[in-house]
Amino acid sequence: DFEFLQRTTEYQRVFKARRLERFQRLQTGAEPAGETVAPSHLAAMRIFGVDYLYGVAALDSGRHPEALFPLQRAVESRPGNLGARVDLGRAFFEVGDNEAARREFETLRAMNPPPKAAQVIESYLSAIHRRAVKYRTRWTGSLGLLAGVDSNANTATDAQVFQDFELETQSRSTESSYYGGQGAAGLSYPLFPRWRLELAGNVQNREYPDAPFVDFRQYGASAGARYERAGLSWQISLAASQLDLDGEDNNTVSSLTSGVSLSLGQRWQAGTNLRYAQVRYADAISVRDVDQLLLALVGTRSLQLLRGGQLTLGALFGLDEAVEAGSPNGRDVLGANLGLLLSLSPRWQATAGAALMAASYDGPFFGQSQRDDVQYSTELGLNFADNRLKSWVFRGSVKYLRNDSDIELFEYDRLDAGISARRFFE
Repeated sequence: DFEFLQRTTEYQRVFKARRLERFQRLQTGAEPAGETVAPSHLAAMRIFGVDYLYGVAALDSGRHPEALFPLQRAVESRPGNLGARVDLGRAFFEVGDNEAARREFETLRAMNPPPKAAQVIESYLSAIHRRAVKYRTRWTGSLGLLAGVDSNANTATDAQVFQDFELETQSRSTESSYYGGQGAAGLSYPLFPRWRLELAGNVQNREYPDAPFVDFRQYGASAGARYERAGLSWQISLAASQLDLDGEDNNTVSSLTSGVSLSLGQRWQAGTNLRYAQVRYADAISVRDVDQLLLALVGTRSLQLLRGGQLTLGALFGLDEAVEAGSPNGRDVLGANLGLLLSLSPRWQATAGAALMAASYDGPFFGQSQRDDVQYSTELGLNFADNRLKSWVFRGSVKYLRNDSDIELFEYDRLDAGISARRFFE
């Protein structure tokens, strides 16, 4: 390519002479030997607009390898041009060069782009990450802190007296602030092209200054395998957890879980989980031991409201079989839930959820009639994440729960307002 630099009287003379020479050659059929040399007043140039437009045209028409060279020249010419670098990253992504694409998009992220551009950049980085984890070992982890106020920390009744007995403080609704922390770690290891080994562990604790009898620590670990193929994912895992309440063993849970999820078109995804668990309490309260079977059905739909979102619908069917003969703690469970997530901006997300669960118990409690409970809950939340605070997520939430029961002792409501901060690692 040559760029026309200037037009002078000398140029006009040379131009006319060259045109005359060309006309004479065409008449005689003679062509000069050797390579044509550009006039001295013209110079070879790289024109940003030409390279960029040619690269974008090749990229958008599906000629991805052909787009790489002109887009690289365009970025070399103007390293600060966001559009050119985005399209170069797209071209690397389309030809399968994940590392080169990641380098370009991470450079763009560091340039503090506008919100819409940042959203595109993060979507490509997420897609690159999903590609990469299929072929390499992946470590993940998180650490978090939380604090809040709970109007009924021990989920107890407001009643002061039950069956002519005055209830102890621990058996009555107690309000308390709380604070705590949580941590988790996971390993995903590729066994075969579509199979992965998954290991995970977690720990969390919460302290209630005004209700120390419900301070708790919980530990858990799981091991399983996952199979993925063309929109289908199947997983199976073994898990175990232990809960310490007020510094003493309260219960342990051992479980086997299997689940399937399937993509149904571009917007819908359906899944189901089946879980068998053995819940065992400390000896003093072993009457609460149960074997548990739960079936969950879940459907999710992506939304195009605001900046995008997701709607979740779920159903729960459960059966608890009491381990000890004569225990009234066996029950049948039926539940439903609804969840909504909306992206308000690249940094802010709003969440809302509601759930309903009905439980019918096997035997009478305290010599009274059959116990049937209905539990309602709703939650509103707001999440904040910023590219400048890498891997940090901040959340504020308010949750209300109410449990209605045929037996007054098990009737309660609860309002929990809290904030949390979590740092994710991988």
